[in-house]
Amino acid sequence: METLLRVDLSTIKEQTGGVLELSEKLHLPSQGRVDFPEPVTVHVQVNRTNQGYYVSGKIHGRYQVPCDRCLEMIWEPLAAEFAENFYDRRSREREENDKIAGPEGIDLTPTLLEAITFALPMKYLCRTDCRGLCSVCGKNRNLSGCSCSEQKNDPRLAVLAKWKK
Repeated sequence: METLLRVDLSTIKEQTGGVLELSEKLHLPSQGRVDFPEPVTVHVQVNRTNQGYYVSGKIHGRYQVPCDRCLEMIWEPLAAEFAENFYDRRSREREENDKIAGPEGIDLTPTLLEAITFALPMKYLCRTDCRGLCSVCGKNRNLSGCSCSEQKNDPRLAVLAKWKK
C-alpha cells in the first residue's frame, strides 16, 4: 500500500504535551466504485502523551460515484474524522491491536483510509426519488419514460396465479 501521509515527530518527540498541527492536500486511491478525482484536505493534530501520541484530525473533499439505481455519476461531499493513539515502542505492555509509532514518524495511511471507509454511505443515490433504470429496456427512467411492461409473469409460477383466483 502506498503511503499517503507520514507525520514526522522529531519536533515533539522529547516534549510531553507538545502539539504538532499540519494540513495536507492528498490524492486518494479509488475505493471500490468510489473515485477521488480531486485532492482532499486533511487536517491533523498530534499531541505528545506520556505513552506515545494522540492523533486526531478531519478529512474534507469530494468524491465521485455512480448512483446505485440509475448509474449516473454523482459528486458527493466527503467529511470524515479520526482519532487514534500511537504508542512508543518502549511504553507499557502492548495489546495486540495497539498501533506503534515508528522511529521516523507515524504512517497515517491505514487510519485515513479507515476513516474514509466509515464515512461513506451504504447506498449512493443521485436523488432520493431516483427511479432507476428500466429492467426491460435499460432506459434511465429519470430522463424519460418507456413503454415497457413492468409486469412480467414467471411461467414457473403460473400455477400459483391460478390458485390465487
